[in-house]
Amino acid sequence: MNGNRLLALLASLALWAPVLAQVPATPDPLAAARQQLERLKTTDPQRYAALQDNFAVWSKLPAERQAALRKLDQELQEEPAYQRGRYERVMERYADWLERLPAIDRKHIDSAPNRTIRLQRIREIRTRQWLARLPKTQIEKIAKTPEAERAAFTKQVIRDHLEDRLDWAVASRNPAPASPRREHLPKDLQDYLEKNLIPLLSPEEEQRLRSADGKWPRFPRTLIELIDNHPLTVEGPIGPIYIRDTPMNQLAMLYLEKDKNLRPIYNRLKDSEGKWPEYGVAVRDATRSSFVKKLIVPLHPKFMPAHAADFPPPVQQFADKKLLPALDEEEAIQLKAADGNWPAYPQLLLDLAAKHNLVIPSGSNRWDFLDRYRYRPQTAPPAVSGRRDGLP
Repeated sequence: MNGNRLLALLASLALWAPVLAQVPATPDPLAAARQQLERLKTTDPQRYAALQDNFAVWSKLPAERQAALRKLDQELQEEPAYQRGRYERVMERYADWLERLPAIDRKHIDSAPNRTIRLQRIREIRTRQWLARLPKTQIEKIAKTPEAERAAFTKQVIRDHLEDRLDWAVASRNPAPASPRREHLPKDLQDYLEKNLIPLLSPEEEQRLRSADGKWPRFPRTLIELIDNHPLTVEGPIGPIYIRDTPMNQLAMLYLEKDKNLRPIYNRLKDSEGKWPEYGVAVRDATRSSFVKKLIVPLHPKFMPAHAADFPPPVQQFADKKLLPALDEEEAIQLKAADGNWPAYPQLLLDLAAKHNLVIPSGSNRWDFLDRYRYRPQTAPPAVSGRRDGLP
């Protein structure tokens, strides 16, 4: 087998069966791959045969398709381990689902002219499958819904059905109900929700939390999901996110709105309202002007952690004992350069922790009683987009 053929096989293996995860780092990865394949031939003949079949399929692909798959494989290898594993499981489930589809549906998906239409067709088929599994009464209710409202109503029915399934899964592990109301939560958790979590939620997420209040196990399950999805500790507590809540001189609003020189500052504050850290950055930049400082009170440093010493002790210990030893020289220099810059410094901590598959201590670690309401394991930090308002 020549080098090019083996490289093609390696790309195929990474996509179809993650054998290479077991290959040790050596100066000659091709030789290590050959050894791994030979071991697999003896220890797992069935898997080895499947890899041969996959390679046969790979060999028949057009050159541009092979190039696209190599690129996909390279991008996968650059992802953190927990994220790469998630993507690979999604690909496996998709492949299994596609294989079980009737031929006419598979052809409908394969013939899509672009990715957007392909995803649209996949959603249409998935929706049809969901509807087929719904109780007859719900199917009849959808059929009677006016056509203009049917798509939105169907989406809501499917979402509610999924929520019910998750509730059953969580309830089966929690026979003794806990208090399902927000007002009965511990005082420190109520403060955490009000001051830290709520400002980060999108309108849809906030509505989900309100709708779940008073329902068991929906409320604790939704609560821990949202806490996990919005880690807060590293980026600091949430400061004011609206002009009305920002300490300022009584004449400040009049100056900001009417003075043509200050109008751009007002517009930037207005545009970033409701978002953190965007609003905090806008206030910080505005108060760098000595004149504006007389109008708007600068934010307290506690809202802008920009040094290791600004973080709670668990985060400081995490950075010193776990994160720093994992960084290469270039990453360490990058982190040092960001020191003192908020929100760049805490954001870089989050990015580097995700890259090295490390979990930063977060607010969710403080309420152990919610752990049993997770319907998915907390094995790694969620992806962080850099925004704090739930938008992509």
